[in-house]
Amino acid sequence: TKEVAKKARSKVITALERSTLKGDRIAVKLLLKDSDYTGNTRKAMNRYVDRNKLEGVVENNNETYGAVVEYGVPPQYVFPPFGKGSQLAQWAKKKLGVSDKKSASVSFLIARKIWERGRAEKPFMRPAMKATFREYKELLRRELGELAQCKST
Repeated sequence: TKEVAKKARSKVITALERSTLKGDRIAVKLLLKDSDYTGNTRKAMNRYVDRNKLEGVVENNNETYGAVVEYGVPPQYVFPPFGKGSQLAQWAKKKLGVSDKKSASVSFLIARKIWERGRAEKPFMRPAMKATFREYKELLRRELGELAQCKST
């Protein structure tokens, strides 16, 4: 029975590794689609598996912008940070091709527009989480099913 428990634990860890990898890939793919021009949110994606607790985690450590992308912002909720070193200025330089000199003023205009209209949600973590759970359940069912077949024969 110790051998079976050891194999089962190994199968669970394998399923966690594979499913969190898939979740991370899906989240990054959704970010690349249209929400992460500076790359800061994508770089803040982390994936890890705690083998002792049998726990898998896919997370985004860019709390401010990641939450805005995931859930959106209603109009006149908060005036976004703008200025020369802001994420809006980086976005304007990369996406719009604005010079470094004009990035501060363009970032103000973008921030004002977001203040007036809000920002629609573009979920990337929730779909990734759902896919991760589906993948984990399927992998676990398959892996532990194989173990049960080996034990019965």
